Amino acid sequence: MTQEGDVWAHPYLWRWQGSRGETEGRKPRPCVIALKVSTAPNDTRILLLAITSQASDGISPTIQIPDIEKRRANLDAGIDLWIVLGECNIDSVERSFYFEAGAKIGSFSPAFLVAIKKALLPLLKGMQVRAVKRTD
Repeated sequence: MTQEGDVWAHPYLWRWQGSRGETEGRKPRPCVIALKVSTAPNDTRILLLAITSQASDGISPTIQIPDIEKRRANLDAGIDLWIVLGECNIDSVERSFYFEAGAKIGSFSPAFLVAIKKALLPLLKGMQVRAVKRTD
């Protein structure tokens, strides 16, 4: 079962890829489930944020992942990692092909999830997060 704060290997589709007509991410990458909302019976939407080793480009806001959180989520603690806040993928848990056994990498702590949401929610309210819908 997917939960907020879980980190999954997911073929994240970057917005620039979607704008070129691509429909699938080029490779599975670690992504965190930042929000989970039931929109109807048997339809749970999740907002996925990409995790990257690339520092912020100054355009898309990011939050750096602390070493202890990298270890908790089974990510590489030897490199700097960031969560991209300026764009997201939206998927449906029940209809997605990507939430299979073995694809879950780990989980962030509840405290770090609160920090992610604290940084993300003002961006969502200000419509500063560009969504790529992976649902029908």
